[in-house]
Amino acid sequence: MQKSILVAACAALLLADSADAQVQLPPNQTLPQGTTPQLRLPAPCRVDLAITSITLYKLSTPGSVRVEYDVVNLGPSEWNSRAGQQFANLTTHNNAGGRADYTLSVPFGARRIARNERAARVVSTPIANAFDAHEFAGTVHAYLSFDPDIALDGNACNDDTNAANNEFRLSTEQVWGFLSSRARSQTFRR
Repeated sequence: MQKSILVAACAALLLADSADAQVQLPPNQTLPQGTTPQLRLPAPCRVDLAITSITLYKLSTPGSVRVEYDVVNLGPSEWNSRAGQQFANLTTHNNAGGRADYTLSVPFGARRIARNERAARVVSTPIANAFDAHEFAGTVHAYLSFDPDIALDGNACNDDTNAANNEFRLSTEQVWGFLSSRARSQTFRR
């Protein structure tokens, strides 16, 4: 009992200067008999950066493409982080072999990102021979990575709560389907 009173007293002291912790009544009004004011504590941060789509664009040379993808905050809270704490990464792989993978890593952040707001749009440069246009196609791997210190910085508003949607892969079959179609671009969504 004494421990819970001590915890409540400490919380009240910490919040004493906060507008959320103070009950404001209109002038000349009092609380009804037996009513106690309720403290409203701020809701905890729950943020969720996710890769929601990948778009492939055909270029003039068969197998050459440009890739774009979006990173969106799907969590109910506002994302708030410093620059350089999170990165959007892209790798394309040509299954024919003998060609180096294309890789790209883009830092993003340094601003507040509301729920369902796009945090980043990653746009590759034109990728020559990204895929084999004749038989073997290739794959696309888009993924998010975070500075290891992000979990230790005391900021819950930049701690991603769902790592399952931090990567998005396009299979050989999906890439081949796009390459063999007449479409100049195709967007793949979750």
